[in-house]
Amino acid sequence: MNEKWGVAGLCGLAFIGLFLKTAFFANDSFASWACVANGWCETLAWQPGAVFLFELFPANIIFVKFVMLFCFILAMLACFSLVKRFFSEETAFLAILFGLVVSPVIIFEFSKFENEIFALPLIFWGIYFLFDSKVKNKVIGLLLVGASWLFWLFPGYLFIRQVQFFPLILELTLFSGLFGFFVGIFFIPFIFLVENRQLKWFALVGIFLMFFSSKLAVLFIPFLFIGIAQAIELLGWCNGEE
Repeated sequence: MNEKWGVAGLCGLAFIGLFLKTAFFANDSFASWACVANGWCETLAWQPGAVFLFELFPANIIFVKFVMLFCFILAMLACFSLVKRFFSEETAFLAILFGLVVSPVIIFEFSKFENEIFALPLIFWGIYFLFDSKVKNKVIGLLLVGASWLFWLFPGYLFIRQVQFFPLILELTLFSGLFGFFVGIFFIPFIFLVENRQLKWFALVGIFLMFFSSKLAVLFIPFLFIGIAQAIELLGWCNGEE
């Protein structure tokens, strides 16, 4: 089996619920839909690129959901390719499969029709290129992450929003990002068993971001898949690196 097609197939299966639902998941999705269907884009902040795309979209909910699925596939292929840097293709595929099962919040995040669905594939592919040894590819990675700010200015969650221990808004609660991964949090320690110093530093940064907002926890998804892959290897379900 071509594992890349397998990953795309998993994404399609994961999105069946979205296509069966007549509307969208999460209330904020309707703000984006109002921009597409009615031109009410004034409420959408920090996302000029997303608003530009929303204004080009036809007011067709099926079309929008296929765009969301396409973004989800791109993001998961980036995660799959990143895991392949450290493990075999079979292990990478199983990591994606188990990750979507143990942390359904991954599917939910991409099932929300918000500006992040355009930014996250860029960020994930940017992370993939940053792990390349060639300087040219590292520059590409930085450019992709930088381009994602057109759709989602995620540093705003660090510098503009105030973090509190008991805020009224749940997503700003300190450490709340960890709980969004559900059973997946138990795989986080396995990331640090992978023999790669750069990976460990990236993972620490990801954990640091999760401490501030559950909204930023989505940036940790690629590293969670690596932790799952390491656990799979330790269990002996797959054999070593390629």
